[in-house]
Amino acid sequence: MKKIVYISIFLLAILLFACKNILHYSPSFVNIANDILALPFFLVTLDLIMKFLYGNRFQLNLPYVLVTLVTVCILFEGILPIKYTNMTADPLDILWYFTGSILFLGFQWKYKSKTIHS
Repeated sequence: MKKIVYISIFLLAILLFACKNILHYSPSFVNIANDILALPFFLVTLDLIMKFLYGNRFQLNLPYVLVTLVTVCILFEGILPIKYTNMTADPLDILWYFTGSILFLGFQWKYKSKTIHS
């Protein structure tokens, strides 16, 4: 089940990227969905890398999520808009990143509680 959700997040992120960058179709819901899925995408990638390095004993917990959230917010809403003129800093994006991290944590805790009770 967890792998299916990971693959779904990855495929949805690719679809949104294609809509925005290849098809040049970018309604506001695509931008919002892209920002909401950014954190789960980064966190899934981080989880897979850490599990590869440290095995299944690694658990992606709240401190990892918070550090990733702060890093993404500083990078995409602070540093990169200053360096690149095609990027804009939008404080509302921070809310969408936070929403994505809450959704990821909710899924993680739901999955974890199911495996404990099974």
